[in-house]
Amino acid sequence: KNFSDTNKNVSDTNKNFSDTNKNVSDTNKNVSDTNKNFSDTNKNVSDTNKNVSDTNKNFSDTNKNVSDTNKNFSDTNKNVSDTNKN
Repeated sequence: KNFSDTNKNVSDTNKNFSDTNKNVSDTNKNVSDTNKNFSDTNKNVSDTNKNVSDTNKNFSDTNKNVSDTNKNFSDTNKNVSDTNKN
């Protein structure tokens, strides 16, 4: 009986080791997946920041174009006025 109990204890212990090893493996996979998700998220944030920067530059360029166009209209209107005056 003692041998039988000891064998059962060894078997139970081996199962516990096996279960623990699986849990460690699952945890390691979860950590790996989480790290990949962080990496992907960081890339997305970086890409979004670049898009925002590019958009801001486009707005700035557009505003300069509008300003230049407004100056051209103003100059043209002055020229028309001077021509009419003459």
